[in-house]
Amino acid sequence: GLSEDQVNSMKKDAEEHAEEDKQKRELVDTRNQAQNLVYQTRQQLDEYGDKVDSEIRGKIETAISNVEEKVKGEDVEAMKRSVEALTKETVELGKAMYESTDQQAQAAPDMATNAASGDAASHNASGKDDVIDAEYEVKE
Repeated sequence: GLSEDQVNSMKKDAEEHAEEDKQKRELVDTRNQAQNLVYQTRQQLDEYGDKVDSEIRGKIETAISNVEEKVKGEDVEAMKRSVEALTKETVELGKAMYESTDQQAQAAPDMATNAASGDAASHNASGKDDVIDAEYEVKE
């Protein structure tokens, strides 16, 4: 195994580099969060981007580019600021998504009504279904 001196040396080395490791971890975590936000925002733009004003879409795309540029660097605070700016810009996209979902929900009862009236046409003239209830037995 390791001698007492080697263990103590490793502990001392770990303590000396703890702050540096913490900063590296924060950089990696912030970078991952930023990249995930860019990915999610792009997906939302692909799906709902046509429902927002072109000016808003342009601001979102500019904010995405800014985040992508900051992610290439090492400045954690700059990354965080760019992520905040992108998050702020995506609020309008969120509103468009919500309104689109709300409109679909309002259209759903209309479809149910149409389906119900379509079912009425499948009944025969006497108002009864053409279904016959029967029992059967399987013979081998």
